Amino acid sequence: MLAHWRSTNAVLVHTALTGLEAHHQRVLAEAIPALDALTYAIDSLADAPPHIREAENDNTMVAGR
Repeated sequence: MLAHWRSTNAVLVHTALTGLEAHHQRVLAEAIPALDALTYAIDSLADAPPHIREAENDNTMVAGR
């Protein structure tokens, strides 16, 4: 099931990317390191024990004020 989901997403992303103008493709390529860091941060929060996620949420709420 996961392999099917990944395959479907890969086709969708590839199709969307190839439809972008060259300028937009370059901008997106330059953003890849930031997108990787964001994905890692999201995965880390999702994998963290609940008490860690709650502490992270509390810190984010305070920092966002």
